[in-house]
Amino acid sequence: MKRPAVLRCECGRSWSECVYTVQRSGQHRWLYYRCPTCLREWTVQEDVADLHDPVTSEEVLEVHRLLSAKEDLSLAELLRQ
Repeated sequence: MKRPAVLRCECGRSWSECVYTVQRSGQHRWLYYRCPTCLREWTVQEDVADLHDPVTSEEVLEVHRLLSAKEDLSLAELLRQ
């Protein structure tokens, strides 16, 4: 998953600290973010992979490489990359 276009709120809080809601529709996903400090809101649209497409061995190896290299990240942070 890609990181949002806005990495920090205008007040300086990281996007990973903000509250968010996910809405999924067809081939798109919308993430609605809200900063708990200043209450600013922003939306990020992402394209979603087709869940019916097969996963290649290269993709499995890439996920394994990411998991091995970034042990200090939470699962949510890994999925956002």
